[in-house]
Amino acid sequence: MYELINFSGHTDDRGSLAAINELPFSVNRIFILDINERSSYRGNHAHKELKELLIPITGSFSITLEDNKRNKITTHCTNSNQGILIYPRLWRTLHNFAEPTKILSLCSHAYDDEDYIRNWEEFINDK
Repeated sequence: MYELINFSGHTDDRGSLAAINELPFSVNRIFILDINERSSYRGNHAHKELKELLIPITGSFSITLEDNKRNKITTHCTNSNQGILIYPRLWRTLHNFAEPTKILSLCSHAYDDEDYIRNWEEFINDK
């Protein structure tokens, strides 16, 4: 369904460093979500093939993941030393943002509109 990935790192009086040494996919697209409103919702879709790693650069957020069998989980991402790896065919809704929040997204595929499932009914009926 999903996986929380802890990054190796180092902290001292100058700050901290988080290193992503291995990913279970090759990164083919990177983007940053910049959210300024706590009440915002992002996502509300699934992907057919894409794997995505979301990392809170600043702030924090909650994410609700659901498969088409109605298994549902909500988790909270709070620091840049950890990311959430989302596998294909999971409906994702990002919510409960701290103000402001920036999220780094590392994706296994380049943007492809055909990879998105944006309709809930289509998603839950997908075999």
